[in-house]
Amino acid sequence: MAASTDKTNKPLIPRGVDDRPVDKYNRAELYSGKALDFDGVNDQIIVNGVNNIFDYGNSYTMAGYFKIVDSGSGGLMGNSNGNSFANLLGFVYKSGEDSNFYPDGSSSNYITIYSGNTTDFVYMVCTSDGTTAKAYLNGQLVGSTSVSSYTNTSSRFNVGSSYSGNFGETEATGVKVYSTALTATQVAELYNNPEKVVPTGVSDSALKLWLPMMEGAGTTVYDGSENGNHGTINGATWTHGIGAPVAQTAVIDWNKGTNIFTYSEDFSNADWTTSNLTTTADDATAPDGQTTADKIVATTTNGTHYKYQDVSITNGLLYTFSTFIKSSGADYFRLEFGGYSNAFDNEYAVFNLNTGSVESNGGVTNPTITSYNNDWYRISITATSTASATGRIVLYASEQNTNSFAGDGVNGYYIWGASLEQSATAGPYVHTGATAQTSPVLLPQGLTSGRDITGVNPFENVRKQGALNLDGNSWAEVHDNASLDFGTGSFTIECWAKLAYENTGSSYNGVIGLGDSLSVGATAYIYTRSAGPRFFINGTSFTIAATLDEGNWHHLVVTRTSAGAIQTYYDGAEGEESGTEASTMTNAYDVLIGKDSGASRYYKDCIAQPRIYNRALTASEVLNNYNTTKNLYI
Repeated sequence: MAASTDKTNKPLIPRGVDDRPVDKYNRAELYSGKALDFDGVNDQIIVNGVNNIFDYGNSYTMAGYFKIVDSGSGGLMGNSNGNSFANLLGFVYKSGEDSNFYPDGSSSNYITIYSGNTTDFVYMVCTSDGTTAKAYLNGQLVGSTSVSSYTNTSSRFNVGSSYSGNFGETEATGVKVYSTALTATQVAELYNNPEKVVPTGVSDSALKLWLPMMEGAGTTVYDGSENGNHGTINGATWTHGIGAPVAQTAVIDWNKGTNIFTYSEDFSNADWTTSNLTTTADDATAPDGQTTADKIVATTTNGTHYKYQDVSITNGLLYTFSTFIKSSGADYFRLEFGGYSNAFDNEYAVFNLNTGSVESNGGVTNPTITSYNNDWYRISITATSTASATGRIVLYASEQNTNSFAGDGVNGYYIWGASLEQSATAGPYVHTGATAQTSPVLLPQGLTSGRDITGVNPFENVRKQGALNLDGNSWAEVHDNASLDFGTGSFTIECWAKLAYENTGSSYNGVIGLGDSLSVGATAYIYTRSAGPRFFINGTSFTIAATLDEGNWHHLVVTRTSAGAIQTYYDGAEGEESGTEASTMTNAYDVLIGKDSGASRYYKDCIAQPRIYNRALTASEVLNNYNTTKNLYI
């Protein structure tokens, strides 16, 4: 048990970086976020396109959180060039017990950052100003060395390996590359403020790569730097519940998306069957600011001009097909769910790129055209599948009333970001390569404060409200303290919760409690069930509300007096049930927010202002707490 304290009603600080004295606060740690687990055999992330950062004489910084779990040898992160150690330029490499920073490819010139294995994540930062290289561990300088001349011909950056056959066994998250050497003050700022993307005094443009690794699924790690340097995952597997310090954005279940297409930005790839169209790859600036938009032009052939993919479709479901499109002389474009294998009934819509309107509707649901920057539109159609079969999803060059015509070989379209989703509307666009993204992935925050890489700011209100927005794999944990041992005395548990319930193997989702689980004694919990929020104490259940108003915020409070009287409250008023339960509440458990100790009782939504008191609030105090905070949530 932690040291005792006579301080009561102390605030929950849901951050791992909390240097306040234990005897002043009940400290909390946020087990948040996601990471990739590398097996040390053949797992790695490969990022192509980090150009010229590691050239001799250039300044750079690379940083990341790593949990090092093996004493073997292998790469952790850095620029990879060739198949020999001499070609490792700016690399962290684990050699036996030591994790070393090699700034210039010399096996004898290095800085030891960390020695041994770790049970927790450590924050490694390596910098070079072209003359001197420095290494930092958890915000503190651990060593420096001179940089020798070298030649770099690679724009490839690896995580989890250095070159073929040299894989590091580790877990990794939050990898960044800057085109400047951060100062000691800036390194410390990033460590002490894990949600900060770029430190004070550094331009946003200096951030060349940021892999928050918060997607949680799929084979792509998305670059949050807005440079489009997405990484390809080879073998590494996703893991959850990463201990702080990790940015809280990593737990948020916002802006998840899927994409059934492959090569969503590469229309010259063979996965796109093409007829009577010429394709010029990377011919224009795409809506995300990168030069990755292709140009397609209808040939002079008198016939249909199209690209399509055949994909597996499930009967009776809504599918939405979308793409980003911009006129390059042609005014009309058509999207179609083809009737191939009878998965659809040839539903389509034609879009007018001159007026930004739907020109005609051939049976689809809610065809939409949305204006983006620089004359780009996002167009979409929705239809219900009619069979479990292969569906042909078609992009047509079109004239006003037909998709069969003779093109002029000159006028055409810029196209980017095709997407097919099992959804009633077009969701956030998800880039794909050789593998479709069939399970939802979380898109990382972009450089613009509060926005993800699609420009959406869906968690602004959550931040404003100071809420934990939990994704079902994350939770907060308050260190056990004598002030939490109430014995048979009075206490109150209070919070705001955006009510949710998801059956993941249990009929309960834990909101906040005094530790362990509802099945043990000497503890108490607020839970949600499909029938509504409940309170459990020593295995006895009390109803807070008789229904689950899912998706809406509610104020949940439970009090117990020294006489054992239980009273529940719901939105400031007395709840459905009260009663008596006088068992002891003294235990050695950590307080849990967003779960209990069971493997399947995670909460998957927002929890705000969790509070525990060493007395029973009165009815007027509960009502006052509700009234003074409800404007944040209702």
